Amino acid sequence: MGFYFVVVMALAAFTGSGTSMQDREVTRPPQPLHKQTCGLPPTLQGVTGHVLFQYTVNEAGKVGFAKPVYSFAEPAARETEFVEAMQTCLGAWEYRPALFVGKPYAMELLMAFHFFRPPSFGDPMIEHRGEGQSPRSQLEDMSRHKAKLSMQLLAGPKYTELEGDAWVLRTDVGVAVREKAVGAIQFAQNVYGTLFPESPCTAGAQKVTLFLFGDQEEFNRISAFDNIQQQRWAAPGQYQPVEAIGYTVAGKRPMRLTAEALTEVVTHHLVQHCLIGREAERPFWVTQGIASFTARLRPPRKGEIDLSRFQYGNQVEGGYRWISPSTRLLETLEDRDRAGKMPDLADFLSDRWKEMDAELAEGLSWVMVHYLVNAEGGRHLPVFRTWLKVSASASDPGVPITQALGKTAAQLQVELRSYRDHLRSAR
Repeated sequence: MGFYFVVVMALAAFTGSGTSMQDREVTRPPQPLHKQTCGLPPTLQGVTGHVLFQYTVNEAGKVGFAKPVYSFAEPAARETEFVEAMQTCLGAWEYRPALFVGKPYAMELLMAFHFFRPPSFGDPMIEHRGEGQSPRSQLEDMSRHKAKLSMQLLAGPKYTELEGDAWVLRTDVGVAVREKAVGAIQFAQNVYGTLFPESPCTAGAQKVTLFLFGDQEEFNRISAFDNIQQQRWAAPGQYQPVEAIGYTVAGKRPMRLTAEALTEVVTHHLVQHCLIGREAERPFWVTQGIASFTARLRPPRKGEIDLSRFQYGNQVEGGYRWISPSTRLLETLEDRDRAGKMPDLADFLSDRWKEMDAELAEGLSWVMVHYLVNAEGGRHLPVFRTWLKVSASASDPGVPITQALGKTAAQLQVELRSYRDHLRSAR
């Protein structure tokens, strides 16, 4: 049996100057013209390993420089050969160069190559949300090396590790940001406890390990390294339920956005491990909707959590200004509805979809959960709790949420449209 390998191009992560692509307003990132498959040469057959390269695509579209920023091979004595083989293959790739204000521009990218051992007989396959599947052993191997790379990136005098009752935080941010981060984690726990008091995280539940990077480029490397479990879209945070590990970044963005990303990652963990079960698979809207709902809530005043109030409109922190994610989500839903581009609700709720605009998918999920928690004085919340508990304990997904609510998908779609308008007007 041959050895599995995965080659996926990562997003352009940074320019030669170290400034992000978005900051430099690159009008067109490098576009591949020739990319040969980088397999193992005959002399390396049987070697397994991982390597992440940082490389330059120059103004002529050639790969001018490629250096490994993380590598591992087994057997270890073959690591240098393994890295050199991948480096040689990568160096032969050709691109249409990046454009910056209409002129060719040299740009640095990230690329990872992975070669795994064949899965053993009976190794369970893990679904990637309708986008293929991978052997569990392969994902666990990837996760171990992703965590190892994370620790390498965080190593230094700023590294700190904090631990709570359901979490471990590993980070290189300063004290003030750390305190805000811990507050965001505790907020996620408090909201979860309020939403699902009958499904607490027990003392034996697996803790989530959170990697919070102070530097955007550190997070870019982590995102590029894991090109197997690709998310459907770019996000400021990642969560891997199999290994209970989350990743996010502080960078130079407002702390409130970092707090929201942490809250979302922690909520994903609480829902997956404490509510529906580590091995269970629920529709996208359930986990993402609860996570988005929690992250978008307004910070509590005097310790009281208001499940109906959310961040809305223009936001300001220091010298930063941005539009709240809740506002963007509601506007996206209105725009798609007006254009007649809303998906079939029954298909969406049962996860029978693959391609969808990022904000449309998140917006539908968020409004759905907000409706279940708050509509009609919260009368749907007990039904939602019961539905989650029953469907999580069964070997099959159970009845659709529409059936649990006693509604058809068409009826629920009308009510969700009305509730969306209510959220816009009641802001």
